[in-house]
Amino acid sequence: MVSRVQVYSRVQLLYDNSRGSGGEWLDEPRAAEVLRSEQNRRLSPREAADWLARYERVFADALARPGYLGPATVPAYRLLERDAAAMSAVALVGSRFTVAELRRLAAARRAALEAAAPTRNPPGRAGRERAGRSTPEGVPAPPPRQPPPGREPPGLAF
Repeated sequence: MVSRVQVYSRVQLLYDNSRGSGGEWLDEPRAAEVLRSEQNRRLSPREAADWLARYERVFADALARPGYLGPATVPAYRLLERDAAAMSAVALVGSRFTVAELRRLAAARRAALEAAAPTRNPPGRAGRERAGRSTPEGVPAPPPRQPPPGREPPGLAF
């Protein structure tokens, strides 16, 4: 049985509840509500810019680590790219980033991910002709097998 529940943001305790001697919660149980609220809270422009800066460092660490970006890890980074696009829109308000810089950084990350784990039908290429040839259908040839890298992701420094 759980005797205590705490929910933290990155900077503070948001919720704390524990059970009394009879097993009842001392306060109204609302940890799930508080957690959902914090997960869905819109970040301030400053928080979004800080998130993007940390993500750039983590992505650079992942890219520098031989063999880390590949079919097993790239799907998670592609999801993070969607988060980064959303953060970019928020971070532009009074930010240290420019639109051109954010676009350049995003394009470089997407290119690195595509090189590490090509998509089946790259955007803008499916069904097109290129230099007089048809784009081949199906899955691209897999890269040569390498020993799997460690699964621990590059760390975040807060």
